Amino acid sequence: MGYNTTVVVMNDALDVIEADPQFGARLAAAIRYAGAFPQLEHVNVEAHSSNCLHSNAAIVVETHHSSITVTVEVGQNYGKVVARDRVPAR
Repeated sequence: MGYNTTVVVMNDALDVIEADPQFGARLAAAIRYAGAFPQLEHVNVEAHSSNCLHSNAAIVVETHHSSITVTVEVGQNYGKVVARDRVPAR
């Protein structure tokens, strides 16, 4: 029940993510946006600190209902949906 989201986090941005008090809010907004526009390939999530900006600290790849299995390839700082398997109706 509910929804699941695939997110790719750039490990090089972890220090900036950790220092950014608004990262969680931006991540939540990006997940909601991706859910509202499932045709998008990905949604960038920025992280900010006092001396640095990571314009792609994380990428929201896709959002799906938890009753569906999604296969995702991850590489080159992006993710791509390979397959969506719908669970048969009961």
